[in-house]
Amino acid sequence: MKNILYLLSFLFVFSLNAQKNKNGNLYDKHPGIDLVSSFHQAIAIGDLEKASDILHDDVKWYDGNTNNREIGGKETVLGNINWFKNYFDYVSFNDSPGAYPDALEYKKDGNWVQSWFNVYGVHKVTGVELDHPVLRLYSLNDDSTKICLLYTSDAADDTPCVDLGGRRI
Repeated sequence: MKNILYLLSFLFVFSLNAQKNKNGNLYDKHPGIDLVSSFHQAIAIGDLEKASDILHDDVKWYDGNTNNREIGGKETVLGNINWFKNYFDYVSFNDSPGAYPDALEYKKDGNWVQSWFNVYGVHKVTGVELDHPVLRLYSLNDDSTKICLLYTSDAADDTPCVDLGGRRI
């Protein structure tokens, strides 16, 4: 009976370890995080040239909140930044309370940054304040110098949306 208990204990512990498969590394400091932070700064100040330099020419932007997932490419992203520049003052992208970006270096799927932040701004015409939580995933090139894919998901899907100038906020 004692041998059976030892055997069962060994198999249980072995089975727990056997189910783990390391698929990469997770970082809280990484060149990719710095790249995403620079991108957020470019959006906040409306610097289209800096944002364009950070984006890969073939970047894709996806929306995780709709059935029509693909929003567009580089021109769409830059158009959205220009829209913010034209319609909002005091734009900022700050980490959500208690959250910070993570860089993930996957063995098979490359480098990613996931970022939880609040978009803040004040509409220039109406004075309506925008303070909206967002989760965004960024796929980066191999050396983490370009953003190749943006995947956006509102972190607060149940909050009321504000329509400012024809855009869902």
